[in-house]
Amino acid sequence: MGQTNIVEQDVQNWNNAANLIDTKANIDTPIFTGHLTTDRSPARGDNSFKLATTSFVQSLWNNIAPVEITNKASTNYDIGDYIVMQGTLYKVIATIARGATLTNGTNITPTTITDELKALINS
Repeated sequence: MGQTNIVEQDVQNWNNAANLIDTKANIDTPIFTGHLTTDRSPARGDNSFKLATTSFVQSLWNNIAPVEITNKASTNYDIGDYIVMQGTLYKVIATIARGATLTNGTNITPTTITDELKALINS
């Protein structure tokens, strides 16, 4: 009778192990590979708690902060506008006319998305 209980227990253990293997997370899932599909990006204007992909955030900032190729303004800017120049995000601190020189500390100041979000939260 003791041998039967041991065999039954072994069978039960194997069944439990097989069940665990069948219900495991696949290694090829986006959670492990980090390759999320683009359809997981929220739609423009979505203010839910969905996670935004890098491309989603970049597309928003491209519309908000034009990229300046030189230190001459390609358009008019108002105080509070944003621009990207030489890979740095700047906030406009004085009105800038088209063709004017973009000067750090005079009409633009470097900032980060994090700093701007903190300012919004604290305002």
